[in-house]
Amino acid sequence: MLIVCSCSRQEARQTYDNPEIGLRLTYPPAWKVMKKNWLDNAIKSAEKKSVISQENVDLAKSVAPMIVFTAAKPRKVDSTYRNSSINVVVIPVPEDEWKDVNLDSLIGEQIDDIKSGFPESEVATGAFPLPDYPAIHNYRTSLKVAGCTVTQYQYFYWRQPYLVQFAFSFSHPDDEQELKDIIKSTRIDDFPKPDAKNGQ
Repeated sequence: MLIVCSCSRQEARQTYDNPEIGLRLTYPPAWKVMKKNWLDNAIKSAEKKSVISQENVDLAKSVAPMIVFTAAKPRKVDSTYRNSSINVVVIPVPEDEWKDVNLDSLIGEQIDDIKSGFPESEVATGAFPLPDYPAIHNYRTSLKVAGCTVTQYQYFYWRQPYLVQFAFSFSHPDDEQELKDIIKSTRIDDFPKPDAKNGQ
């Protein structure tokens, strides 16, 4: 769903800091924080143009209320918007279901859903690990949407009582390195970092 919504380096940086989930991202000022209705409009547009199936539209609508942050870098190429984006999704999990949280299974299910909904998609697990948090689950998806290739890096972690999923998407190759730099800036409080001596 987040992939569909994504079809001069400056020194000043902006920061998204959410202490409740322990997540902090730093990004350049060219990126703009988007209002909630931006995502709603993107979903409506995808539905109207039949870019994705109705099943995936319904899934997007169910996930949208759990997106707590969206930033995008507007870019128009040949009259087509190629907006790179950052999305943070926070899913509250009832305490009686904590024991059932299994990120390996969850990611496997998401990848199966992606391949089912977008058979032409290419998916790779562990494609670009967070440098300071190699244990964070992640995968990369690439597929063609509305005539352009959209690539997305997805990351997941469990922080009771929340399942946190954040994604970085781009459809213009010039934005890939900038997005990777933003990914490298990610900080997650209270999450084990690798030991400097043994790399674990």
